[in-house]
Amino acid sequence: MKNLILLLFTVAVFCSSCNNDDESIPIEEFTIEEANNSGISGSIFFTRSSSSLSDDIFLISVQLTGAELEGSYTANIYNSSLSNGGDIAFSLDNFYNLENSNLMVSSTHYHSSNQIIIEDEVLNYQELIVFDGHIKIFNNDDESIVVAEGNIGSNAQ
Repeated sequence: MKNLILLLFTVAVFCSSCNNDDESIPIEEFTIEEANNSGISGSIFFTRSSSSLSDDIFLISVQLTGAELEGSYTANIYNSSLSNGGDIAFSLDNFYNLENSNLMVSSTHYHSSNQIIIEDEVLNYQELIVFDGHIKIFNNDDESIVVAEGNIGSNAQ
């Protein structure tokens, strides 16, 4: 319940200052594919508040389908493409089951006190959507096995 309230609060913060002049909230979506016959796939969304005066306030959300609803999952963003591999650039918040759904969700809100810092540089929204990276999802029961993965940013085609 606590996680649902946090998700709803985050969405409310992003939408609270939206106006009615048909400005849309910028969203970039990338596909996450099944790995190792897990049956798990999904999407990763990068969202910036349309009311934000800077690109420093954004949300990264991951939605998984086919995941065990009682399971525990971890998501990491890596440098470079899936085919080239790379080191962990940053980690996302833990997953939780979105009530009354078959989705596992992770939502990580970035702002001035919670920033993505790579090589001593703060990553903003515009840099994130073209980031040279990929995502991997792991089941916490065996963190050596990738259950879903996908290219993001400049690597997604």
